Amino acid sequence: MRLAPGTESARPAETNASMPRVRVAGRTDAGPCRENNEDAVLVRSEPDSGFHVFAVADGLGGHRAGEVASQMVVETLAQGQPGLDRPERWLRQAFNAANLAIWNHSQTHPEAFNLQSTATARVLTSSEALLGHVGDCRAWFAWNSRRLGRPARVQHPHPSAIAS
Repeated sequence: MRLAPGTESARPAETNASMPRVRVAGRTDAGPCRENNEDAVLVRSEPDSGFHVFAVADGLGGHRAGEVASQMVVETLAQGQPGLDRPERWLRQAFNAANLAIWNHSQTHPEAFNLQSTATARVLTSSEALLGHVGDCRAWFAWNSRRLGRPARVQHPHPSAIAS
């Protein structure tokens, strides 16, 4: 089991009143069927800069170096800063940059031929929540509806087809 970098320091956003309060943690586990953990998690909470980025990536099982591909995804998403006026543009560009980095790595490292990963990322700003998604990593949405007298609810979409 690996804890996500920055998990310990990710606290509720109290310094910026306009940012949503968040409590996050990340962890991965190879599970009972695999010896090699191909998951990677990113917990990036920067309320003073006006954003939070959370991501999970999973290298495709049965492909070479899936753990390398998933780590490349989260490292790419850890770079740069979402533009607060167009965070969806940053997220799209970060996914494209991760895709290009994985492709370039596979071209220069024959042992990593057909390197692939899934990825799901959430960007939170003071005014919106964005979701970037490639592959079959699930995104779970939880919201507190106690104001309506109901407990918190959780919803997840059906996984999509794996894209390379």
